[in-house]
Amino acid sequence: MNGQRPNSNNITIDGVANIDTGDNGGNMATTNIDAVAEFKILTNAYQAEYGRAVGGQLQVVTKSGSQDFHGSGYWYGRRSDWDANTYLNKRETPEVPKSKTARNDSGYTFGGPVSFPGFNEDKKKAVLLLQPGIPATQQPGERASDARADGARAAR
Repeated sequence: MNGQRPNSNNITIDGVANIDTGDNGGNMATTNIDAVAEFKILTNAYQAEYGRAVGGQLQVVTKSGSQDFHGSGYWYGRRSDWDANTYLNKRETPEVPKSKTARNDSGYTFGGPVSFPGFNEDKKKAVLLLQPGIPATQQPGERASDARADGARAAR
């Protein structure tokens, strides 16, 4: 942002800095997009509370839950049959075939009140939010069984 390097930006999640300053500005945590209630991007004229970075400020506020159960699910699929070939591949003689792509990303969120006898029986205090840690993602050129194994290893 503002022509600065990525490590000159500041990202906060619920008011807490999400920048790993020991890792040249990498993110410390990622948030499921279904858990985001709002975000704000500031690019200039910051107040004093935003004094850490000269690039930009990205503020993320997560959902806080409710007294009812809610959930969502998603699936993102990509197939090479759905893609067009590139201009440079078509220009070659003979035409270069497009690369094979197969990608499947899926996930869910589920949230609601937590209560049991003697604790939060009116369902006004505790809220549970479940979301997958790291979904198994199949990268281009990878078999689906390899992606599931990588996701299971990453989740441990």
